[in-house]
Amino acid sequence: MEPDTCSVWTMNPDASDQRRLAAESEQPAWSPDGRRIAFASARDHAARISVGEDEQSWIRQLYVMNADGSGQHRLLTTGTDDRWPDWAPGGAVIAFETATGVSAPSTATVVNTDGTCRTVSPRSTGRLDVGYETPAWRPGGVAARLAC
Repeated sequence: MEPDTCSVWTMNPDASDQRRLAAESEQPAWSPDGRRIAFASARDHAARISVGEDEQSWIRQLYVMNADGSGQHRLLTTGTDDRWPDWAPGGAVIAFETATGVSAPSTATVVNTDGTCRTVSPRSTGRLDVGYETPAWRPGGVAARLAC
C-alpha cells in the first residue's frame, strides 16, 4: 500500500500563511461557525478495505479538530470506510458517506458532533444505484441534535 501523503492545510486567499493542520488527512469540512473542522483520516490503520480488484487501503475514520489544528480526536470508531463529512446547518450533526468495500454500495450516515447516535440512512428503492451516497446539507435549514 502506498503511504498517505494527504494533509489538511489552511491559508489566506493570497496563499500566504500556509499551515498544515493535520497530516495523513483529507476531505476537510468547516463547521458552520468556523471554529472546528471535520476530516477523514486512515492514520490509525484500523482495518483494511478492498478498493479495487486486487488493491487494498486502510479504512478512513472521521476526526474533528479546532480550526487551529489543536484538539484532534477521532469522532467515532467503526469498521467501515467513513469519508466526506459535511456539517449540518447549526453545527449539531455531521453527515458522511460510509462504505464497506468496493463491491458494496455506500450509504449516507449521520452522527452528533460528539460521536453519539450514529444512524445509517435507509437506502432508496426503485432508482438506479451507482453505489455512492455522499451527503450534502441544504443551506438554510437547521438539523437538530439526534436523539438515541
